[in-house]
Amino acid sequence: MEDILEEARSVLKRGVKEIILVAQDCGFYDGGKLPELLKRLIEIPGDFWIRVLYVYPERIDRELLSVIASSDKICKYLDVPLQHGDSGILKEMKRPYDLKKTLEKIALIRKMVPDITLRTSFIVGFPGESEEAFENLIDFVQKIEFDHVGVFEYSREKGTPAYGMKGQISSRVKKARRDEVMAVQQKISREKNRAMIGKTVRVLMDSTGSGRSERFAPEVDGEIRVDGGKVGEFSLVKITGATEYDLRGRVV
Repeated sequence: MEDILEEARSVLKRGVKEIILVAQDCGFYDGGKLPELLKRLIEIPGDFWIRVLYVYPERIDRELLSVIASSDKICKYLDVPLQHGDSGILKEMKRPYDLKKTLEKIALIRKMVPDITLRTSFIVGFPGESEEAFENLIDFVQKIEFDHVGVFEYSREKGTPAYGMKGQISSRVKKARRDEVMAVQQKISREKNRAMIGKTVRVLMDSTGSGRSERFAPEVDGEIRVDGGKVGEFSLVKITGATEYDLRGRVV
């Protein structure tokens, strides 16, 4: 932990405005010490953001959510990898497959951290993914209404347990299923982005004319096209337009 804190202090002294904690599962950090790490990070003087990526739902508890909600330095944003929305496919993937518990956890997150932005990722075309299993995924996407979703086609790799499984899905079907999930999510994301029009948000300017609010992680989510603002600094921006991916605004 001291190494992480020292690195954070070092980059902040150089003018960095956003610290991203990333791991295969941040929630498993040092046996469950992510809340403690966040508490130590927000004690560092300065005006900056802390963003947490990749926390599996079983690692998200009330303590972590309380810490996230406690400080404006911590982005109200979580990337919760779920992989699928069908319990049978999740079981084959060796993932937690109790979808009821997952839905309860998402509800708890939104209750304890109002206005949180949630991102997840799904894999389509895993061996044995029937039409019914795929429709369950579609229903799940529509029910949860994530802010951002990444969808990937299952890649058959030698040496993996899934390589020899029965029910391999053709490339054509995998692509079609990916496109269908993305089309469903685009409608959800478009409505969520349109709901931002008229609001004033804090934006970190990444480059001339382009920045991000806490709702957007770098490189994986959208951006905010901004009239004005200083690169590398925060600006207050009134949102004036939206698409399914990006926002537009002006400095106020």
